[in-house]
Amino acid sequence: MMALNRHRLKHLANQGSLRARTTQGLLAKTDQLLSVILMLSVILIGNNLINTIIPVFTTAIALRTFGHNNVVLSITTGVIAFLIIVFAEIVPKIVGATYPEKVALPASLVLSPLMRIGRPLIWFVNLFANAILAALHIRCTSTRRTSAISASRRKNCAPSCSKPAASC
Repeated sequence: MMALNRHRLKHLANQGSLRARTTQGLLAKTDQLLSVILMLSVILIGNNLINTIIPVFTTAIALRTFGHNNVVLSITTGVIAFLIIVFAEIVPKIVGATYPEKVALPASLVLSPLMRIGRPLIWFVNLFANAILAALHIRCTSTRRTSAISASRRKNCAPSCSKPAASC
């Protein structure tokens, strides 16, 4: 979704695309959008949980099958790490970056209602995330103000945060 061409998205929204308008609304609230994606991972037993469970299971299977052989455990760990990196990290990101409209526009129709339903949880998660950003002296503006987003992009800053011009 972050790889979308904003000008093309605006053009699609002006043509009346509900998906494009919904996606624009989500991108205007980047901090909440990222929290929803995190929430989806938790609710759907997603990426983080699976990335933790698979190595545990494969290690248990390797131990049961081959005994306490350090070489086998090292090979198993390496193979599983490789498979997770390729199939759970790299391939989905490449697909999303290569086909941002095909992925983001339909996904926005699912993410938008989830943001509304999960607003209390999103607020709670963002409370901690914003506290960490404040401790790092990164002042985040309201991501609902698209002019602030545009200004920060012109300065090559992160889209949802406003840093002093000298640090950009």
